[in-house]
Amino acid sequence: MLSGNTAAKHGGGIYCSQSSPTLTDCTLSANSASTHGGGLYDYGSASLPIMVTNCNIIGNSAGYSGGGIIATSLTITNCTITGNSDGDRGGGIYADSSTITNCTISGNSAGNYGGGINANSPTITNCIISGNSADYGGGINANSPTITNCIISGNSAGSYHGGGINANSPTITNCTISGNSAGYYGGGICASYPTITNCIISGNSAGQYGGGIATWPSPTITNCIVAKNKAPSGGGICVEYGTIINCTLTQNTATSQGSGIYCWNNHPPTITNCILWDGAPNEIAGGSPEITYSDVRGGYAGEGNIGRNPLFMEPGIGDYHLDLDSPCIDSGKSGSGIPHQDLDGNPRDEYPDMGAYEYTVVENSVLIIELDQFTAVPQAAPQTASQEASQAAPQAAPQNGHIVLTWTTLSEIDIAGFNLWRSEVKEGESEAEGNKAKGDKAEGDKAEAGTYTKAEAGAYTKGKEAGAGAYTKGKEAGAGAYTRINAVPSVQVPLLTQEEAGTYTRINPYPIEATGGPTQKAEYSYIDDTARPGVTYSYKLEDIDTQGGGTFHGPVSAVIPVAQSASMD
Repeated sequence: MLSGNTAAKHGGGIYCSQSSPTLTDCTLSANSASTHGGGLYDYGSASLPIMVTNCNIIGNSAGYSGGGIIATSLTITNCTITGNSDGDRGGGIYADSSTITNCTISGNSAGNYGGGINANSPTITNCIISGNSADYGGGINANSPTITNCIISGNSAGSYHGGGINANSPTITNCTISGNSAGYYGGGICASYPTITNCIISGNSAGQYGGGIATWPSPTITNCIVAKNKAPSGGGICVEYGTIINCTLTQNTATSQGSGIYCWNNHPPTITNCILWDGAPNEIAGGSPEITYSDVRGGYAGEGNIGRNPLFMEPGIGDYHLDLDSPCIDSGKSGSGIPHQDLDGNPRDEYPDMGAYEYTVVENSVLIIELDQFTAVPQAAPQTASQEASQAAPQAAPQNGHIVLTWTTLSEIDIAGFNLWRSEVKEGESEAEGNKAKGDKAEGDKAEAGTYTKAEAGAYTKGKEAGAGAYTKGKEAGAGAYTRINAVPSVQVPLLTQEEAGTYTRINPYPIEATGGPTQKAEYSYIDDTARPGVTYSYKLEDIDTQGGGTFHGPVSAVIPVAQSASMD
């Protein structure tokens, strides 16, 4: 530990020149330098990098740059850089060339540029950059940075630009940029020529333009969520030229104009496969961008555009995935320039959706549950009083007998719970015949009732016309199809009604909570005490995943024996 040291010029804690030191498991704290490198100074040749690993750089200060560290060539890994400060740039780190990985950079400040980091062509990966401040680039101020898998939050550019990031030609991928602020441009990001992909940019604010992003010219923004940002103009994005593809811009606010997008200097971008919804006061201002295959609140002229509620899953809590009935499903444009995957990494098919998320289908071929056994065992009704007491049924048994349903899972992945469905098969009639007698033909498939077409019963069908055997929502379920009763699986929500699913009726009043896991076996049982003796019942088990999809197993059958009276000799 090096603590409380002072340098009249450079390197309050450590001073190196034309050397390549390696620091491991060190703490540099409360050191100061009058010019550069409050904690560490190593400024010299780019061919002599400094390696810093598992270190704490805390509470150091410099009069000019590099409050924590200043280096020509820096590789820093698994470090905490916090509470450092300087008068000009790089409150936490100042580096000409740097690779910064798995670091927490927080609470640092610089008088002008880069409260957390000020660097040239840095590679910043898997870092948390929070609570830093400077006039430009509260979190990061950089030229040509590559920023990947980072959380950049709560940083401030109090007087000028780029609360989270201020950069020229950045590549920003898989990052969450939230809660940052800037006095003028770009609460989250202020950048020229940026490439921004698979990012969530939310809750940022700017004093003038671009609450989420302020960018000029020619950005490429793809598969991003831009939500709940705020600025007088361009609550979500202030942009000049460029392309915006498969992005969701929603719940942004502009106190003057352009809640979603403000076109800088009347130089609009090209927008494709995007959703602009629920902003205030208007979604677009400052120009007339070319928009196609997009959902724009209030409507917008252009090929493939719509103006309908996109039906997000839970927008109130920031879940902007598409609901099953969203008009944005399969409504986008495919072809050159359209991303092959969505923000979650799910593939986009030949009919891509609008917005950052592709609606995903829970297919039966995906192994989310490994079922070991599913059985139905009948228990006879209690025998008459004239029989031997030793042969009497348990006292708790229902008067008419019951059927015990048991199942065991060897593994469960993202399973919320289970439902049980029952069908009565009359004497001399097969299950398929019973289904056919009770059902109608499935619309669009001419399939006999009780058979499965297009998808197994319980699977979601993504297409516009769900066939027999698939879940149908808001339409009549065809014969042999299963109509889902509970919209979202939850063990707290009771059934309001018992609806039939083809010839099967759900018998459990509440979803049965899942207790297993990916490597954890679980055993379940349920007593059907409404079954009648002498009637054959067929049962199906439905597992419900955490996204609301279901998969059916079975059927299994059982019949309760009819109790026989016997008199004593």
